[in-house]
Amino acid sequence: RALISVIVIGKNEGERLVACLKSIQTALNALAHEVVYVDSCSTDQSLQTAKALGARCFLLAERKTTAGLGRFVGAKEARGEYLLFLNNDTEMIGNDCIKEMLSYCMREDVGAVGARMYYEDGTLQHGGVIIGLGGVAGHAFLGIDGDSPGYFARAQVVHDLSAVTAACMMMKKRVYEEVGGFDSKFAVAFNDVDLCLKIRKAGYLIVYDPYAELIHYESK
Repeated sequence: RALISVIVIGKNEGERLVACLKSIQTALNALAHEVVYVDSCSTDQSLQTAKALGARCFLLAERKTTAGLGRFVGAKEARGEYLLFLNNDTEMIGNDCIKEMLSYCMREDVGAVGARMYYEDGTLQHGGVIIGLGGVAGHAFLGIDGDSPGYFARAQVVHDLSAVTAACMMMKKRVYEEVGGFDSKFAVAFNDVDLCLKIRKAGYLIVYDPYAELIHYESK
């Protein structure tokens, strides 16, 4: 069986991390997996919590506490054939999130897969990423009711996009390495957009899967 490396990045918010890791355990079920946690110098017990819940943990240096570097380090340390990048302030809904994403990620023509993500109040936080929206790139259907189909029902159907957020993004490790991975110069924002555009340039598809659902307690 192919090994899935779930790479969680974060700083503090230990309670959110517990919810995140427990939802991962439920969703992984019988899938072969490992959890890699990359910590940006938390001042709470997040690192110890992740270790206690079975994650392999890595601590970033104080001067290098960025999401882009965290994902870069996590991917470098991952042993799996598939990489699933997650923020620590996400929580999977139900048991099928990872299987859903994997079903598309296994296709040879697919480079990366993203999920449908909701704010805590049930409105949509991520329905894919649209290049040019908001000046550079922005989330599709941001803030609409979670049950709304959106324009031509695109919030609720599987389709190809230019990019998805790395707050929850799955891809093959060989594709990640083929395109050069995350660019460290995008320290906080747009490292995921840059990576997706490189994947598209290499000839792969970026898939938005609305049946893989998570809550994203963004910027907590």
